[in-house]
Amino acid sequence: MVGLEAVAAPRERVLRSRFPASPQAARHPEGSPSVRLHRVFSTIAIATTIGLVTLVTPSTGSAPTQQSSAGPDQVRLGAVLVGGNEVPGPGDPDGFGLADVWVKRGEVCWRITVQSVAPVGAAHIHAGPAGVAGPVVVPLAPYNQGCADTSLRIARFIRLHPGDFYVNLHNADFPGGAVRGQLRR
Repeated sequence: MVGLEAVAAPRERVLRSRFPASPQAARHPEGSPSVRLHRVFSTIAIATTIGLVTLVTPSTGSAPTQQSSAGPDQVRLGAVLVGGNEVPGPGDPDGFGLADVWVKRGEVCWRITVQSVAPVGAAHIHAGPAGVAGPVVVPLAPYNQGCADTSLRIARFIRLHPGDFYVNLHNADFPGGAVRGQLRR
């Protein structure tokens, strides 16, 4: 394996040939103060560029595999699932979860993770604002990840008004709902 010094050596030779050493450089083993300052700013600029590219590049692993062909009409939504949100309640006081939901024309995909919840028996997207129990509009099976076809009308309403829908997980201990969370952008 080639050491880092061997890779960096040609770069240093090129830099020295383009920028002859000054009398100050002889006094400073790392180069003149202006060269050191230039290196610091160059490093900051490169790190900032890499950071910005990382932030604006969509993550390829964030959606279910079925989502790779999604178009511009797709909307990504999320929900924080807790037992205290259950209506009429009670929900699981220790339960917690996160739901990622992708809605596009006639299709809903999801990935749900939960902690401190007994085995989940069913999961759904319900119509209903916070504090209201509503009807199931999209069954989520299996609960942890998948895609389901839905009507164009339901998909459109969820995309346009996510706060009027919620994700709800049920289990044997809490058949009315263990954890719930309103969808949001």
